[in-house]
This record gives sequence, C-alpha cells and structure tokens, in this order.
Amino acid sequence: MSNAKKAFLAVSCGVLALGLLLMACGFALSGFSLDVFTATVDPTRNRVVLGGVEVESYDELPLLEQIAEIGQIGIGPVDDFDEYDAEGNANPTPPPAPEAPEAPEEPEAPTAPGAHAA
Repeated sequence: MSNAKKAFLAVSCGVLALGLLLMACGFALSGFSLDVFTATVDPTRNRVVLGGVEVESYDELPLLEQIAEIGQIGIGPVDDFDEYDAEGNANPTPPPAPEAPEAPEEPEAPTAPGAHAA
C-alpha cells in the first residue's frame, strides 16, 4: 500500500473515531436520551425540533434554512408530525371512522335441473 493510501486511511479512521466519540459524549451529556438522535423540520408550521428541543429561529442556521425550503422532513424513531394537525394544534382528534357498507342480500339458490317448482 502506498504512503498516500496509508495516510488517507489513518486520517479517515481518526475522523470516524472522533465523530463516534463526540456522538457518545453528546448522548451521555443528554442523560442517555434517545431524543438527541431525532430531528424534525416542518416549514408549514414554522417548526424545527433538534434533539427534542424546538429551535426558536432557524433562519440563522443556513443548512436548516435550505432544508426548510425543500419541505417537511422528519428523522428519528418517532414521527413527530402525527402529533399535530394542519393548523399546528397539538393532539388533534382523529376523523371519524367510515361506516362499513351493508352486506348484499343472498341470492336464492338455483333449482336443480329437472325439478319443478310446486
């Protein structure tokens, strides 16, 4: 293996290890809360949630501003969009369930060939 490949491999492994270490530190500092791995961007309701905390003004964060222009995005084990209706009200009441159609009437059984109705 050439020296350039060895150096590239060493640097990439170092960056990977540093990233994993910082992720583990953030997880530990959050009190081992899985919310640190979630993110929700919903520009229709002007709502951005990072790590379980709602961001007041996301216009100052360039990456979030670009993502907000794309549309509604949710990342994480629980989709946060189900908890709000279109107006942004929490815990909307679900729409009523549709009524099931009535069963069709059973047709009369056909008579056997050669049998006469009495």
